[in-house]
Amino acid sequence: MFDLTTQERKALIFLLAAASIGFAFDLFSKSNPGLKSWASLRPGSKTVDLNSSGKKELMALPGIGEKLALRILEHRSENGNFTSIDELKEVKGITEYRYRRLCDLICAQ
Repeated sequence: MFDLTTQERKALIFLLAAASIGFAFDLFSKSNPGLKSWASLRPGSKTVDLNSSGKKELMALPGIGEKLALRILEHRSENGNFTSIDELKEVKGITEYRYRRLCDLICAQ
């Protein structure tokens, strides 16, 4: 029916697969409106407060697993509330790269 080259067929298959995956993600997110993840956090939207968030909220941030979340909570209990988000760099495991990924998603109120 269509005379497509091998390269054109591969490109068409790739585009169809990408569209299918995008449709599936869209359908999943619409069927789970209460789903909260770090991907929904954007600069200017709701941020995670380092001083009032629990382990689950901290773990919703990119690159923060259970160990780092517990270290953040431990730092907060030993040193008091964070006065600025820059203090997060004092927590073992928070590298400059990780901090840059988080700085628009967190606050210290």
